[in-house]
Amino acid sequence: MLIRNLLILFGLSILTVFPLQAQIQPMGFQSQKIVSLSVPKSETSPARVLVAASADSGIYFYYLGMDCGWKNIGLKNHTIQDVFVRTEGSGALDFYHIFAGMQQSTLDSTLIYSYQLDTDSTWTAADSGLTLENITWVHDMDGLDYSGHEPPTPLFAAAGGFLFRYDEYWQEIPFEGPFTQFIRVFNDSLIWTGGSGMTMEPVLFKSLDGGQSWSYMDDSLCTFGCDNACNSLAIVPQHADTIYLGMDEHVLKSTDGGAHWQETGLKDIQAGFFGIAVDPLNDLHIVTFSRADTSVVYESFDGGNSWKIIPNPVLSFRINEMSSAVFEQTFHIFFATETGIYSYKTPPDYIPEPPEKLIPVSVSIDQNYPNPFNPLTTIGYSLKGPLSGQLSVASKIRLDIYNALGQKIQTLVNERKNTGKYFITFKVQDLLKSLQAVKPVNYDPPSRENLSIPVPLKCLEKNRKLDAT
Repeated sequence: MLIRNLLILFGLSILTVFPLQAQIQPMGFQSQKIVSLSVPKSETSPARVLVAASADSGIYFYYLGMDCGWKNIGLKNHTIQDVFVRTEGSGALDFYHIFAGMQQSTLDSTLIYSYQLDTDSTWTAADSGLTLENITWVHDMDGLDYSGHEPPTPLFAAAGGFLFRYDEYWQEIPFEGPFTQFIRVFNDSLIWTGGSGMTMEPVLFKSLDGGQSWSYMDDSLCTFGCDNACNSLAIVPQHADTIYLGMDEHVLKSTDGGAHWQETGLKDIQAGFFGIAVDPLNDLHIVTFSRADTSVVYESFDGGNSWKIIPNPVLSFRINEMSSAVFEQTFHIFFATETGIYSYKTPPDYIPEPPEKLIPVSVSIDQNYPNPFNPLTTIGYSLKGPLSGQLSVASKIRLDIYNALGQKIQTLVNERKNTGKYFITFKVQDLLKSLQAVKPVNYDPPSRENLSIPVPLKCLEKNRKLDAT
């Protein structure tokens, strides 16, 4: 007897990866577009401040750890591009100094405003020296905190593709580079900036003298794609030579100060990585996000070798910017999105599941061959990662054979599999007769909360007996 067409069920075992508290949570302004937010880099006071810029209603601040809610401090109806806050000192007094980078309009040509929080301050223009005619907006600012017992530290800005340094007024930094997307200040000496060239090629520069001179990171970045702009960068606090670079399609890593780069587990994903954060409490813990119509947030606990996707609470979740801080001995991430502000924290007692417990979002099974067959046939199946690029994720896969009564005859596969293409040989042996077909069932990726779901993936014809020839 020859057997044609098997009833094959693909079982995908879904394991709970995320504890309830380790999810992205709403934090306010769910009906507003938030364009930027910022947290001071270092802090000794008992409460940290989070500052956010709304597209419509100006600047707000929120004291973390204090039940005071969000408070508006002005700049309503201004086109804000970036907000930056740091701790500054004057004598025995430390205070929060907020800077808002603007886009010029016909009503207001000011490029940067400043505000001293908790000092009965008002917004004042702080763009003296930004005089180049073709500068119409400020898109990134960064600097270091300082106390009243320390000398003031400079503020840096990327504006209109140019770099500027602020001491008592803004001065252009001699810099023969193309468009700059970001600037990151690590200490008094080490500064990074990056962006793209005229044809969107990646460009990256490093300064070891506080911005006085710059070294161009060579063309090796083009190895990963010459239309792959640099969008964001994070430095490991304990190891300044270890850097993560977010590009249009990759997250790269360097362990030698940018001299050489290597791929992480996030590669060939055409969404753009516009924010990266390294956990100061665990330098192997990295969080990044891809910016698309619906953003995806990724987390790694092994220095970028493997990643998991952090679930978000809303369907439309486009992230514009993120900021991070250690607060109450826990690493916090804050997201500015098209639909408000969200936060994520890793609980102190949270032991992450191994990254191989992530699930693929696309599984498929091929028609068995030969067909008809006797005594054996080969079945092929494929597992694909969550986006167009293949991620190193794995799931527990079960491949079963059933008869017409719904009784399981044999389990062919019951083990963890990485993404890829696989083949299994099935021997008839004591296979029950009268195998029955099933109607096709549409496959919807199961939710991560389910523990086990059998998923029929193949439309099979009704079996018929054939005489051996």
